Amino acid sequence: MRHFGLDALKEVLQPREGPAITLLVPTLAGGTDFRQNAVRFKNQIRSAEEALSARGLSAARIKELMAPATEMLGDTPFWEKQRRGLVMFLAPRFSRYYRVPLALPEMAVVSDRDFHVKPLVPLVAETGRFFLLTLSQNRVALFEAFREGMTEIEPVGLPPSLREYLEQQGVEGGRQFQTRSLGPTDRSGVSHGHNPADQDKERLAEYFREVENAVWEVLRQERVPLLLAGVEYLHPIYREANRYPHLFEQGLHGNVEAMSEADLFNRAWEVMEARLQQQRAEALSRFQGKMGTGLTSTETAQVVPAACQGRVDTLFVPVGVQVWGRYLPETSEIEVSATRANGHVDLLNLAAVQTLSAGGRVLALDPAEVPGGAKAAAIFRY
Repeated sequence: MRHFGLDALKEVLQPREGPAITLLVPTLAGGTDFRQNAVRFKNQIRSAEEALSARGLSAARIKELMAPATEMLGDTPFWEKQRRGLVMFLAPRFSRYYRVPLALPEMAVVSDRDFHVKPLVPLVAETGRFFLLTLSQNRVALFEAFREGMTEIEPVGLPPSLREYLEQQGVEGGRQFQTRSLGPTDRSGVSHGHNPADQDKERLAEYFREVENAVWEVLRQERVPLLLAGVEYLHPIYREANRYPHLFEQGLHGNVEAMSEADLFNRAWEVMEARLQQQRAEALSRFQGKMGTGLTSTETAQVVPAACQGRVDTLFVPVGVQVWGRYLPETSEIEVSATRANGHVDLLNLAAVQTLSAGGRVLALDPAEVPGGAKAAAIFRY
């Protein structure tokens, strides 16, 4: 299953021949209602075809461009195996789709060049997204998490459980390490387990190096935190093997096998929400501190051109809001429209794409949290 992270974003943002077609739909995972997934996707295909026709493309050319999407409609197993959202990017000689853990809007966007990626910004921006790695004797699992919940990822090459690994190494019965379920914690949220025998530590270290290799292939281009959860003595052993630079300094200590997935997520989100609030507060404080210096703006007419010129250090955009119109590079001006029309793009999507392409930060906030209640706000590099 393709994972939408920074690698995927960089590929999608590469300059390419247009038209650029983005199809987005919310999807249902499993159950008898999964057929709605294909119906929703078919509706967006139809919308894209109408937009392409309005641009003057021939029926044959439209059929060619949309072929990778229409071929998916009859693939029943594909529609049964969904997450919360599906996005597909189409352009001449290019097609990619991603199942994502976000409830996406139902949209088909056709533009001259850029794909519509703003609904996916939470996957690559500072919006509370993180990864959770659970370590236990019977199972190791990697989850991708947001404020709404978490979804398990299955890294290629992830080794079997610790018990199976130890049995493969000739440790009879996969040695029973002492663990205990989460009980009273100290003020830092830490509960304490027992140290394994010294002779087991090297076997654990070898096992965690194999786990880390599989996890690294998923996370190597990411910049969001990785949170560890497991019995306390396992944490330092895994940290020795870890190469991911964003491994969170705080971990969840305790026997994760004694916890439900919901309880595990709630504890993890409590830790990460505090971090997110601190990051947002720091970014908003920076914005306030630079007001009056010419290095901030809450005017879309200033923010969008600055993003296109690579001048935006930090961009604040509201979740679920679009501003349709056109950017005129020859004059560095924008034209905003009250309605979406042929040739228009979401100017906030354009600003987010250009900011991320130039190595800037994008914070997708609730509309009320954007400075000044604006459609977009930014801290400029210069």
